[in-house]
Amino acid sequence: MPSFTAILLLLTVRLNSASAGPIKMNGKQIVRALHDNVLLPCTIITNKPISQFMWKLMRGQQELNIFTADFRNGKHQHFDEKFDGRITYVGQDHKNASIYFKNLTLQDEGIYRCIFTLFPDGPFEEEIQLTLTDMSSVIVRPQKTELGSLYLVCSADANPPAIKFIWTKDNGPIPEGVIIENDRVKLIKLTPDLYGLYLCEASNAVGAASGSLYLFTGDHQPRKYIILLIVIILVLVFVIGILSYCYHRKMQTNKETSPEVMLREPLQHQQRESVEVDEVQVDENEADPPAN
Repeated sequence: MPSFTAILLLLTVRLNSASAGPIKMNGKQIVRALHDNVLLPCTIITNKPISQFMWKLMRGQQELNIFTADFRNGKHQHFDEKFDGRITYVGQDHKNASIYFKNLTLQDEGIYRCIFTLFPDGPFEEEIQLTLTDMSSVIVRPQKTELGSLYLVCSADANPPAIKFIWTKDNGPIPEGVIIENDRVKLIKLTPDLYGLYLCEASNAVGAASGSLYLFTGDHQPRKYIILLIVIILVLVFVIGILSYCYHRKMQTNKETSPEVMLREPLQHQQRESVEVDEVQVDENEADPPAN
């Protein structure tokens, strides 16, 4: 038989719960996409004085006090600095603890606990799960093994994780000699027909995204080829510029030392001397006085 104290304690808890009424949260789970905004609703029906309410985030084994409103000496609000600026309290009175979240990140996913503290009954709380979904990008990268084989790995930035991967090559089927292993393909021995553009489409419950990698002959990292090609082009431009300069200099030198130019210069020199002699004779004639 239960003791009188146990019966009294159970009756007190039930009366407190009945007097407080249920906390309204409009469901047990909210699903939003990454970077969306969300309203976390939480209200309570009670006639008891409310000393404070608060929101806590359960992220695995970690618990964070993200927002507290205290009404014991006026009204005081406090946001956790990690969330301040992205959370706005939108409730209009003590019975409404609803908050508005902006620009959701994956760190915001978890179980949110809305806790009202009544006087003198104590705390009442409810939980709501916030789940974030995303399928933003896919990257295909090469990965060599110690045995000389080559893997092409498809990495998806997705929440929930991507569960389906579709591989194609040059907009067609994967050729023989390539082993498909869900999010990766294995190229045991590289042959000419295996080089080209590989495309991976990853998908989850939210959507799908694609990534690609062009596999070049003799190298599994096409960026190296691009850099080498740029260097070669720059060197060729420099060499062509030097050769062009030398060619024009040589042409100019040949023109200045050609026989025609060399013959023309003495003739011009003789003409200048003749003109100078004539001028001297003219000056001498003007210097002699006229004969009587």
